Amino acid sequence: MRVHSGEKPYDCRVCGKRFSERSNQARHMLIHSDEKPHKCSVCDKTFIQKNHLTTHQRLKHHMCPVCEERFTDDESLEEHLRTHVEDGTVDKSVLKPYSWSAQRPYSCSDCGKGFKFCDQRFTDDEKLKEHLRTHRTEPYIRTYS
Repeated sequence: MRVHSGEKPYDCRVCGKRFSERSNQARHMLIHSDEKPHKCSVCDKTFIQKNHLTTHQRLKHHMCPVCEERFTDDESLEEHLRTHVEDGTVDKSVLKPYSWSAQRPYSCSDCGKGFKFCDQRFTDDEKLKEHLRTHRTEPYIRTYS
C-alpha cells in the first residue's frame, strides 16, 4: 500500500532518489555502476534492464519473444508471431507492439518507406509531406502571396 500512501522508505545512497519498493531501488542502483547484467546474444550489447534487452532484440535483431527465432525484417517477424497466436501459444495482445502500421499509418508512395517501425513511417500527413520533399528532383521553392 506504500504506492497509494506516497511513502518512499528506500533511498538511493548515491543521488538520494526515493522509492516505495526495494526492488525499484535495487534496479535504480545499477545506473550508478557499470553493471549491465542483461547481454544480447547476437551483438553482445548489454543492458541494465531485461525489458530494454527484449526491446533491443525485437527492433534490431527481429527476434521472436516467444521462441527466439530471428527474422530478416519486421514484417516476417510479425507474420511469424501470428502463427503463435493461431496455435494458441500466446494471446493476440503479443502482436500489439509489432503492429507498426497501426501506429504510423502514412507511408511514402515513392520509396515505400513506412512499413517497418525503424524505417520512417509517419505519424501524421504533415511529416509525410515533409519527407516527400526529399524525393523531388528540383529544389522546393516556397512562394509567398
